[in-house]
Amino acid sequence: MTNLGKLFKQLNVLESVHIIDCILGTDFIQQIINLNRPFKLKSIFLYSNNELQIVESLLQKYGDYLENFGFRFGSALLSKEKQLLELIIKYFMVFQVLLNLVQLYYKI
Repeated sequence: MTNLGKLFKQLNVLESVHIIDCILGTDFIQQIINLNRPFKLKSIFLYSNNELQIVESLLQKYGDYLENFGFRFGSALLSKEKQLLELIIKYFMVFQVLLNLVQLYYKI
C-alpha cells in the first residue's frame, strides 16, 4: 500500500483501526504517523527490523489510544527490547498486551 492517506479518505466513518500481524517497513509506518485525519489506532502487532526512532514516533502520536501493542524485532537484541519497554512505559497511558519474543501480559 503506497498511499494510506487516500485509503483513509475513502473510509470517512472509520473511528478506530487495528493492525494485526504485519511486517511493516519504515515508509508504511511513516504514512501512519503522517495521517492528518483523526482516528484511534487501538491495536498494532508488527514484526520489524526498523529502528526504534520510527517506533517511538508512532507511540508518541498514538500512545493515548493504543490498547494492544506487539512488536517483534528481526533479531533478539536485548538492548533494543529494553529500549522498547522504556518507550512503552513513557508513551502508553494504558496498555494491555505486549508481545516480544516471549508473550508477557501487563496491566497498569
